[in-house]
Amino acid sequence: MDSQQVLGASPHRWSSIRAGEWPRRVRRGGIWISLIGLMSLLVACGSAPSSSGSATSGANGTLTVPGTTGAYMDLDKTIYNHPTGSLLAELPLVMLNPQSKITAGAATSWSVSANHLVWTFHLNPKLVWSTGQPLTAQDYVIGARYTATPSTGYDFGWFWSTVADIKNYVPITEGKMPPSALGVKALNAHTLQVTTTVPVPFLPLAMGYLTPEPPWLLDKYGAAWSTKPQTMSFTGPYIISQWLPNQSITFVKNKKYYGPYHGQGPAKIVVQLDGGANYTGFLDGQVDVTQLNTGQYRAAASNPPPGSHLVNIPFWWINMLGFNQTHAPFNSTLVRRAIALAINQNQLVNDVLKGSAMPNTQVIPPHFPGFDPNIKEPYNVTEARKLLAEAGYPGGKGFPVETLLIRNQSAPGNLSAAEFIQSELKANLGISLKVKQLDETTWIADVNAGKAQIFIRPYNYDYIDPSDWYSLFLPGGIMTWSNSQFNKLVAKANSSFNPAQRTALYDQAAKILNQQAGAVFLYTNIGHYLVSNKLQDFPASPIITYTDFWMVWTHIK
Repeated sequence: MDSQQVLGASPHRWSSIRAGEWPRRVRRGGIWISLIGLMSLLVACGSAPSSSGSATSGANGTLTVPGTTGAYMDLDKTIYNHPTGSLLAELPLVMLNPQSKITAGAATSWSVSANHLVWTFHLNPKLVWSTGQPLTAQDYVIGARYTATPSTGYDFGWFWSTVADIKNYVPITEGKMPPSALGVKALNAHTLQVTTTVPVPFLPLAMGYLTPEPPWLLDKYGAAWSTKPQTMSFTGPYIISQWLPNQSITFVKNKKYYGPYHGQGPAKIVVQLDGGANYTGFLDGQVDVTQLNTGQYRAAASNPPPGSHLVNIPFWWINMLGFNQTHAPFNSTLVRRAIALAINQNQLVNDVLKGSAMPNTQVIPPHFPGFDPNIKEPYNVTEARKLLAEAGYPGGKGFPVETLLIRNQSAPGNLSAAEFIQSELKANLGISLKVKQLDETTWIADVNAGKAQIFIRPYNYDYIDPSDWYSLFLPGGIMTWSNSQFNKLVAKANSSFNPAQRTALYDQAAKILNQQAGAVFLYTNIGHYLVSNKLQDFPASPIITYTDFWMVWTHIK
């Protein structure tokens, strides 16, 4: 997912966390679950793991963090234009705990029908809005319908239609059916029913993106209800006491909140939105945590600022070499395989990226559910040269000079990585490449239009399930490579409720993807954070870049 842009009609997004900038939630917003490990719990028991004991209670102190700005504090209105802190004020149906396991949001339990098409979510009856009205299942129905209503201008509808497959979502967004036809309805005040068009075993994950709408405010103010504290009502653990656009947002405890982690978290959370409160702001005491770029990390590692400590977090974020596989020379599997074998990922990570990445030679990043450490790609220059010769380009003779495109606002280290790839292919295969940086908008346009022949594409997860990664290579995904056997395996795995079967199917698909070099998987990034010693329980997990709830899990000493 991309945190900054809505990218055309593609069902997936590209990540663009910039070094030194605090990343926003979605892709940033991620939904979140280790589905393979919890499938039996989700389907058989239908209960969320307890959130008790997962975080340290701390009701005192002020936590100050850098953040990104946005126009609406409403995830049903926009995923890409909401400010940091939205999930402190809004309670989704489900969320993650600090260990990245699914836990209760507004829903305390859920189950699926025998045909695997109808899910039932049971809400906590104690929940209320900060203005006193009961929080009901119908409020979530209104939220779901609001996302599908064309006039809303919602920017994340592809997720509900393509990933969650909510019944009638697409015809409603096209104006062919009324929002009331959506496959989301309230059975009673505290029971929500969601119907999908096909079996979706990870459907509870999607519910982490669904938040309630206050119908009395939506009727009175329209979308503007979530633009200023005076017209808002809140369902999360915090309310907004002050919102200074492009400057800061101040959150204080919601005294009427009775959801997960009730009573936990700092007394006050201040999100700095001015963009300057990063590394320098940390050194000046303006913020309590900041992400570091490579240079800042090296400086902090050798001489940590007083009263601080470093936290290194492997991101669930892959960087892959993509190709326009509709034209020569990259329509040749032999060429793509030769390139894959000619790049020394270990040297790239150790000598070039130097501590800011780890090797990754498959579509699933390390430590993500579904990652198989046995799926590896060797560095084999001899075999690479042999394959390139078989493709008709012995020693690189006759191979066209192509341009490797990268974004200038992308994963840290992409320019250095591109230059390394350029030198590797020249030395090992005799292939000459140019390297060109483009602004994000132009890069996206060129890649989508097929003008880019070879490029580095970063991708960050949308939800914690292998289907997110494998679906990138299905028809309609973000890559031009296609294989019928791969498509069948992934489609079957995506709809299977058998965890062991899903794992086996995905592993088969991964091997086909690598053997055919649908992309060349290079590395996954490591995030470096400088954290004040007064901030305790800072979660060393990739999910901190996707859910604002990590702030509730901390306390200030």
